[in-house]
This record gives sequence, C-alpha cells and structure tokens, in this order.
Amino acid sequence: MPAMTTRWVAAAVASVVGGALAVPMIFGTGDAVQMRETSPVPSHERATPGCQAEKKADLNFTLKDMNGADVRLSDFKSKVLLINFWGTWCAPCRAEIPELIKIAGKYKDKGVMVLGLAQQDTPEDLRAFAAEHKMNYPSLMSTPEVEEAFGPMWAVPMSFIVDRAGSICFKHIGPVTTEQVEKALQPLL
Repeated sequence: MPAMTTRWVAAAVASVVGGALAVPMIFGTGDAVQMRETSPVPSHERATPGCQAEKKADLNFTLKDMNGADVRLSDFKSKVLLINFWGTWCAPCRAEIPELIKIAGKYKDKGVMVLGLAQQDTPEDLRAFAAEHKMNYPSLMSTPEVEEAFGPMWAVPMSFIVDRAGSICFKHIGPVTTEQVEKALQPLL
C-alpha cells in the first residue's frame, strides 16, 4: 500500500477507536459514578449519612456570572449544591437543561442550589442562551482552576452533588436525569 493510503487507514482506525471510547464519556452509561478518590473525608465531618464521599469539594473560588458580577462558591456552603459543568456549544448539555430547570424549581425551597458552570462560552452567549431557555438557576463562567479542583474534565456535561458539609456525594458524566439527581439528593435533604 502506498504511504499516503496507509496513513489514511491508520487515521480512520484511530478515529473509530477514539470515537468508541469517547461515546460512553460523552453520553454516560446512565449510572451515576460514586466518587472514589484519595484524601478520605473522616466520617465525623460528613453531615449526611447518605453521602459516601471520600473527597471534599473546594468551594474557595470566586467566579463571574453572565453579567460580570462576582459570585463566591463558598457563599453556598449552607446548601446542597448541584454543580453542572456544561457549555452552550455542547448538544448533550443543551439537552439536559430542561431537567436542571425542573430540579432547580422543585428543590429551591429545600435548600438545594443548582449552579451551572459554563466552559468555553462568552457572557453574551450565556445570557442569550439563559434567556431563550428560561434558565431558573445561576450560570457562572468556569475557570481551569475550578475545573481542576473538581477533577479532570474528560467530557461535559459533568455534574456533582455537594452536601452541606462540603463533601462530593455524587458525580455523573453525561446528561443527568431528574430521577438520577433525586435519588442522590434524597438522603442529603
């Protein structure tokens, strides 16, 4: 085979293999992933028995909202947080927005705060998207530092639930459903 054809065949095979590996990360398996990291959280620091976390969330970040105002994540420590890393450019992210809107509305009076952390978006794009889709929860501009604090971002959407003690109790890669979130939230309320 000529060298050019060999390169194209190798590129095609690499693309198929890469795609096959990426699909589960992008679309998820439908099951939530419990956090299993180093730095265990001592049991006496866990506020909720239903949380099986082994890692504390780093909420010591100040991010910009879509209007340019500063928002400190640490201001939400008294709440159960659903933190969703997403982007307006991401089709699976856009598909899960109605679920997050439903969750934010249903649980806001129960001490749950949904926060969207937009990746690779401009504030203008975010404002337009939020208005068009009638988002009822804050969407902030993510930073590489906050993404690193929550672990490597292999794909978006990626969602985390943080209990009132600051422990990460739930992690999900791919679009999240209301049922998945409610199952993870119930023991934390």
